[in-house]
Amino acid sequence: MTNIVIYMNCIGKQIANFLHSMDNVNCHHIINYIEMKSDTSPTKYNEILQKCDYFIYQPMNKHHNKNLWYPKNLFQYLSAKSIKIKVGYYRFCGFWLNPKYKSDCEEEFVIDKKTIIENFHKGINKLRLIDNDSDIKMFSFFEKNYRDTKLFHDCFHPTNFFIKEMCEQIAKIMGKSFINIILPELDINKMEINIFIKKTLNLTF
Repeated sequence: MTNIVIYMNCIGKQIANFLHSMDNVNCHHIINYIEMKSDTSPTKYNEILQKCDYFIYQPMNKHHNKNLWYPKNLFQYLSAKSIKIKVGYYRFCGFWLNPKYKSDCEEEFVIDKKTIIENFHKGINKLRLIDNDSDIKMFSFFEKNYRDTKLFHDCFHPTNFFIKEMCEQIAKIMGKSFINIILPELDINKMEINIFIKKTLNLTF
């Protein structure tokens, strides 16, 4: 049995759901932002962390490094054989000019093409920085697919199409076969992309 601990936000739960499709895998998802705000100690997961073969985590801002739940502070609970996989907090604001967290509406305003294109390239530059700090590489996948496939529900939540690629790369590191199962999308509100933005960026989905 391969034991996996996923220390991520809500996307980690979806990754766990996909990885459970592989043979002889046990996934445990720890929600990072909830634990970091708690007054509990990571010792409550001591046994789970010590037994894990793969520790999959999102990097966090260094100003959290004094927090007991800061990812690198959890490394002390891992065994020497545990393999760490850093997965960037992938987000993309280049399709939206007014980013909102979990908004179920389309942007109502329309702005000029120059602003749309500048915002898109700003999002691309941020995505490249995230990718550079991740063991799982998604930038090329994004460039190849963003025009004709929906990759993000909103600025902060990738779709299953994006997450599946992440899982396939994780499975490859583990030397396992990833089974491309069908799962419901993340249970979040979605923010549609303004039709003028879609036309300006030549988005066809």
